[in-house]
Amino acid sequence: MSKISKADIIRQVITKTGLTKKKEIARYLVEHYPNEFTDLEKARTLVRAVTGAAGEEKRAEFKNPEKFKFFTNGFETWASENLNVEGRPWDTPFEIPSSIKVLNVIADLHSIHMDYRVMEKFLKDVKDKTAVLINGDLLDSESLSRHIKQHNLVGYEKELEICQNILKGLKEEFNHVYFKAGNHDFWLERYLLINAREIFRLRGLQIEELLQCGALGVHFIHNLRYIKYGDLDIIHGHEFSSGFGAGKFPAAGYVDKWQTFKKAYDVKILASHCHRQDIVMSRRSKDGQYGIGWVTPAFCRKSAQYNPYAGWDNGWTELVNKDGKVEVTIHIINI
Repeated sequence: MSKISKADIIRQVITKTGLTKKKEIARYLVEHYPNEFTDLEKARTLVRAVTGAAGEEKRAEFKNPEKFKFFTNGFETWASENLNVEGRPWDTPFEIPSSIKVLNVIADLHSIHMDYRVMEKFLKDVKDKTAVLINGDLLDSESLSRHIKQHNLVGYEKELEICQNILKGLKEEFNHVYFKAGNHDFWLERYLLINAREIFRLRGLQIEELLQCGALGVHFIHNLRYIKYGDLDIIHGHEFSSGFGAGKFPAAGYVDKWQTFKKAYDVKILASHCHRQDIVMSRRSKDGQYGIGWVTPAFCRKSAQYNPYAGWDNGWTELVNKDGKVEVTIHIINI
């Protein structure tokens, strides 16, 4: 038996119910035929077309059985059963409320490699302790990394304990603590996906659970989800497939990528990941628009075994939200 078309369903509903208002008919269709009509406004458009409210030309299209083939008759249901249509964590940004007027950004702590003197200086100098954002790489995950391991390697369980204490300490200092995971924080998930995919989704193995973010009152943000704070977008910096951070001036690359992503020139983007400070303003477009980007310094020591002469920068970034316009100030800490 051939499947009844949406147009015929609409005609039957009108005949059976006696409804005349387009919105009422559409609501009835969504409630009683959820497989065929999933969206109220789309159903209303179809009702208008079938009843002639959309014009004779449109009604003629709906009378034509050629219009009710695969892509118009049950295609949405078929897609939901056969295509990957589930939402992804990075499809929508994480928004930090405008009620938070000052947001302090720290990044790249790398757990045991954090320079405690930088943290002490930050807590002493910071003026507003309403909110702090850890913008990626709270962990180092050296035991899971591709780099050569040190002789005095700290185990992953001990590293988790260290990072829990850091989060707890920050929550005692600030009213709100946000933690956006970075690439080093993701390494456990990467390890499981490569070596033990079948246990990846086991409860308790996600990084926010291992760090007890919920119990500590820390807002956790997925490593691929970007943040909106006023007119400023915030990423860690590892989210792009091509690497950044090897050069001396990494901000230009982030602005270029973000302009491409947002399909606009007038972007404001803040990143971390590169362990150095940088700021850039893009070339103005023909209509006078331009993009601006900042890269924040790090909280870890100035070099690592895999990069002993890196000469990274230490410091933090202060964001002030004035009616949706965010002012950015980078504070360098020289130890």
